[in-house]
Amino acid sequence: MADYNITKSNGDPIVITDNTIDNSQLSTALIGQNTIDFGDDLNANIVHLLENFAFDTEPANPTNGQLWYDTTTGFINVYDGVDFNELSTTQLEANTADVATLQGQVSTLENEVTSATTNITILQGQVSTLESDVVTLESDISTLQSEVSFLQGQVSTLESDIATLEANDIISDAKIVVLENQVSTLQDEVETATTGLLDRVTALENP
Repeated sequence: MADYNITKSNGDPIVITDNTIDNSQLSTALIGQNTIDFGDDLNANIVHLLENFAFDTEPANPTNGQLWYDTTTGFINVYDGVDFNELSTTQLEANTADVATLQGQVSTLENEVTSATTNITILQGQVSTLESDVVTLESDISTLQSEVSFLQGQVSTLESDIATLEANDIISDAKIVVLENQVSTLQDEVETATTGLLDRVTALENP
């Protein structure tokens, strides 16, 4: 015959003497080896554990973490090694408030993600528009460059024609004035086109 030696979760030992039913160490009966007629105590242990020792006074010989249902207050209590402490609705309400706060934070984050996604979509659209504008500006610059080149060619041709006619003395002064006015007009157009080209370039460089 031998004693039972068991260890609590915190490491404290419990010795159950052979052939005894020990009610002095815990709130439940501890049944030693070779004990007879222990059925009542074993079943009582099971019932007490199921009902969390439901009574209007706390159970004797409690152990750390043990639960007790106080039938007077209607609350579950937990033993902390010194006292039984009520698990009140205040604690549950505090936990519920924490959950509500977290849910609010999650909702706020979801809204921020949605807003950020919308902003990204808008920026992508703006980038696409700018890219299209760049293509258009490049095309306009190419067209203006062609126009400037054409006008410069016309100016050069008119200047050459005037020089030839003057050299051969076959044109009147009035005609020369007319041609010079045409040259001046073409030069103005060249200047306007060149200015437009520069403006387009500036717009392209600073969208």
